[in-house]
Amino acid sequence: MNRFSTLLVFCILGFSGSAFAQHPIDAAIEKLQADQAILKADLASNRDKATLDADKKKIKADQSALKAARHAANLRDSYRHP
Repeated sequence: MNRFSTLLVFCILGFSGSAFAQHPIDAAIEKLQADQAILKADLASNRDKATLDADKKKIKADQSALKAARHAANLRDSYRHP
């Protein structure tokens, strides 16, 4: 399962989450942001073209997933606070 479909599952399950635990959407956003930081640091240190290209693709995919997660979080928040 790729990262986007995993994120989608977190978003769907998150609407039934407990108010006391960290929301799955927020956890997914934090994980994606951490992954982005690691990949960007990796990108700066790697000089191998194949590795650089792979890291760039991962960063682009993570950015798309992060955008979707933020959108889901905004939707969640708009339903909580009308």
